[in-house]
Amino acid sequence: MPVNSPKPLIQPEECALLLIDQQAGLAFGVGSIDRQVLLNNAIALAKTAIVFKLPVIVSTSASKV
Repeated sequence: MPVNSPKPLIQPEECALLLIDQQAGLAFGVGSIDRQVLLNNAIALAKTAIVFKLPVIVSTSASKV
């Protein structure tokens, strides 16, 4: 990075994306947003993290996914 350029807002070494319980069965409990919109948003967020080379941590309460 050139000396005079501003520091990027997102730096992979200083952040991560944490996705908690992104599984189909839990989406049925969400009533404030359409389930397809919720899925599309989660996918877009994950793809954005990949573009910025951010580490992605995914957790689930399901024993088999």
